Amino acid sequence: MDWVIGDSTKTVLNYECAMARTDYHGRHWTVWFTPEIPVQDGPWKLCGLPGLILEAKENTGQHHFIATGIESSNQQIMPIYNPKKYDKMRREDMLDGKRQYLTNGASMVNAFISNTPSGEKIEIKDKVNDDPDLHVDFLETDYH
Repeated sequence: MDWVIGDSTKTVLNYECAMARTDYHGRHWTVWFTPEIPVQDGPWKLCGLPGLILEAKENTGQHHFIATGIESSNQQIMPIYNPKKYDKMRREDMLDGKRQYLTNGASMVNAFISNTPSGEKIEIKDKVNDDPDLHVDFLETDYH
C-alpha cells in the first residue's frame, strides 16, 4: 500500500497515534497507527506502516475499525485455513461471485427447493432486494 503519513496525532487506547491515508481496492482509508507498538499490521488487510494500526475508517463511513483493547499472549497463532484445500481464482472473480450469490441467492435456492418430495411448495423471501438498508457494498469495491 502507498501510505501518506500526515502531521495529525490522536490518542487511541492511551497510545499516541499518527494519521496516514491510502487508497486500497476502491476505498480511501484514513488510519491511526502507533509507533510505540512496532508491528506493521492492522485490521482487515491494512498494513505496512511503522506501527500497529489502532483505528481505520474509510471515507464513506460505511466501514470503521477501532481497537478496544490489547492483550499479550504466548499462544501460537494457528493458520485459519489450509491453502492446499482451495482452488485458486482471481480476487475480482470471487468478489463478483459472492455479490451474485448475495443479490440472487434466494432465487437460486428457490430454484433448487421449489418442489419438495411431499409436493409442498417452499419459497424463500429475498430480503436483500426488498430492503434498501441491506444494500451494503464489500470492503473492496474495485471488482465492479
